[in-house]
Amino acid sequence: MLADAMEENVLEPTHLKGARWLPSIHKATQILCNSYAIFVAHFEDQVSPERTPRPSPAVMGRAKNIPHYLKSHTNVQFMHFLLDTLDFLKALSLQFQQDSLTPGEAVQDIEACPIGFTELCLEPGEQQRKMVADAMNGTYRGVELKQNTTDTLATDRKTITDMLAKSIESRLGDLLSTESIVQTFSALDQNWTTQMSPKKPLSSMDEHILSPCATITRASWCVRGTTVTEVLGEYRLYNIWARMRNGPLGDPLLEILQRGDRQTKFKNPGIFAQIYLTMAVTCERGFSCMKKVKSDWRSSLSTQHLTRLMFLTIEGPRMDTFDAKRAVLQW
Repeated sequence: MLADAMEENVLEPTHLKGARWLPSIHKATQILCNSYAIFVAHFEDQVSPERTPRPSPAVMGRAKNIPHYLKSHTNVQFMHFLLDTLDFLKALSLQFQQDSLTPGEAVQDIEACPIGFTELCLEPGEQQRKMVADAMNGTYRGVELKQNTTDTLATDRKTITDMLAKSIESRLGDLLSTESIVQTFSALDQNWTTQMSPKKPLSSMDEHILSPCATITRASWCVRGTTVTEVLGEYRLYNIWARMRNGPLGDPLLEILQRGDRQTKFKNPGIFAQIYLTMAVTCERGFSCMKKVKSDWRSSLSTQHLTRLMFLTIEGPRMDTFDAKRAVLQW
């Protein structure tokens, strides 16, 4: 009703619980910042002596305290700083929800997020800059702001960005370590030609290429009768060819698998390409799948049964191609 009276659009705040809590927090913070004047007017209306019926004493106490927080210039800045940080986290979360995400792309996204936090620590982000510009005269969206005697925003920004960067590193640091799967597949990177000089002896290149990555397909080489010399020859041709292509590592690898002439020319790099492009690096999409499978009407599913159903949902087979005769007969 207040929004209609003030001729503004406002979305209802969402709950912050659930498997996908980050998008919920981002949306709630966005609503609070965009509809700031509506929230202030709502709480001021709660404590108005003309309001009937009168709220309970507990509601009255909260309604008096919250506007005091919302009218602080520093606190309003902090709200918008929080929205800037959540924009980075939301972008990272969305990237990790993509089924086509490759290990190399995941590392790039992870490394970009702390860099964004560092920039927010050094200077205000987009949302905070807009808020400061709009509140130059001491009012923000029609609400008079109170200047704090002690401004701790700069210290708080540094503390929070450091905490977020450490949290990301602790949760996703396995992809960044020297023993990660990304480092294992570094021989497929187009920059490999700058790291490994063509003048280096074959043993040196052998050690770089045929490290952990090669052990995955060593059995395949034996079956196909491929020698180390042939593999290294293919890798030299691959890196000369891939060096001329701009873009993420997945693009040339996908071209190898899609074109018959490339498969013939790069047989052994093609094996690595299949592994690299199909390797899952995130479980984000599993949260949505879990919510769909384990609904309110199936809350008694065991962990084992839930895991199997989620695996079928994510990996297939598709319902229109699945032949259930064998399962029905066994049942």
